[in-house]
Amino acid sequence: MKDQTKIVSMETRRKAGEGNAAFSLVELLVVLVIVATLASVGFAVMTSVIVKAKMVSAQSGAVGLENALKHYVVDYGSFPAQLRAAGEEKEGVAADVYLMDILLGINTIENPRAIRYYDGKGASNSGKGVGILFDEGNQDSSGTLVDTFGGAYRVIVDSDGDGRVPNPDPDGKQQWLWQGVLVFSAGPDGDLETWDDNIRSWK
Repeated sequence: MKDQTKIVSMETRRKAGEGNAAFSLVELLVVLVIVATLASVGFAVMTSVIVKAKMVSAQSGAVGLENALKHYVVDYGSFPAQLRAAGEEKEGVAADVYLMDILLGINTIENPRAIRYYDGKGASNSGKGVGILFDEGNQDSSGTLVDTFGGAYRVIVDSDGDGRVPNPDPDGKQQWLWQGVLVFSAGPDGDLETWDDNIRSWK
């Protein structure tokens, strides 16, 4: 009898062990949900890191353009005519072909010494980096300087020589900023009106 009991209990254990050896459908679904949740959290964090890196690169581009304009003023005594003519409008002037041709030494009327003030590279519409969107088919000209999100940089300069420019941010604490040049762009959302994520050369 004892031997028979041993056989039965071993048989029962073996059958019970077979049930635990495989995942049930519910357990598999729970594992899949956990993996999917971790993947989505990881994707969100990675996207956030990429956007922040692009914003840092775009701000660096804004500061580079600001410095190029300051060096131009040191050499020639005033800002390019287009910027002076625009006055101190809060929406600024786009860093377009006209301005970039001057800063790259292509426009020798406003940059007679053909000094290259900005060392930019070409850019694509894909938003892979700060650069110049060259005008297609025009080999004698540059293009618009864009940030890492594909938006054009905009410039406001102290055109009246009082050492200040209007703050383009309507929510800014100061109405005037004591600077000679401001450079900004729309940032990730592409909207110049929403200043929470706009790129700016000033703090």
